[in-house]
Amino acid sequence: MEGYGFEVVAWSGSVQVKERQEILELLEECFPPPGGEEYHHSDTKWRDLFGTFDEEDCFVGSLRTEKDQLVGVVMGAIFVGLEKVRQVTIFNLGVHPLHRGRGLGGRLLRAAALHARRLNCVAVVGNVQMGSPGTERLFDIYGKMGAAKTTEVACGSSGPTQQRVRIDIGDWELDDVRFRSGRSRRAEGALPSAFLVGLTTLYLLVSSFSYT
Repeated sequence: MEGYGFEVVAWSGSVQVKERQEILELLEECFPPPGGEEYHHSDTKWRDLFGTFDEEDCFVGSLRTEKDQLVGVVMGAIFVGLEKVRQVTIFNLGVHPLHRGRGLGGRLLRAAALHARRLNCVAVVGNVQMGSPGTERLFDIYGKMGAAKTTEVACGSSGPTQQRVRIDIGDWELDDVRFRSGRSRRAEGALPSAFLVGLTTLYLLVSSFSYT
């Protein structure tokens, strides 16, 4: 199985033109537009991704293979919402179809949560499109992070179109987020333990020389 690198999260304004093109192409693979339309990269199209959000408040998280192929992206906006608290709203979360089923969507969402918590956000909010092929998969990804469905549901003429989900992270410590990101607490304790063993060994060696 192909290996993957680390998730990289950056403010949207710092994303270079080449990577913008890659993100637009990936989103086309993830969510093919109706009628066979294609994304044509331009600053205007890039800005369109952010909808009503100010681009300066938005970040982009990306995930690449070891061969530097972009295979996943998450986009979010940090702002004070209706609840009058600092939160992040996820408005894009996509993984290339050939790389799905490997937990990459969860990795990207956790990276976004870690970024949000570092910026003192207390909630991660997402809007899940109802009736699409990836609806249940998205609910599962959010659910594994402790998300709950809210009472806010967007409805169309034929029924619900979007379901809002929310992850409360206000009481999370950064270590908690790392732990939920799959990082082992045992691994976190390995370095200090090894360091203490090394100090003990050094002390014994110095002590033996002092008595010779």
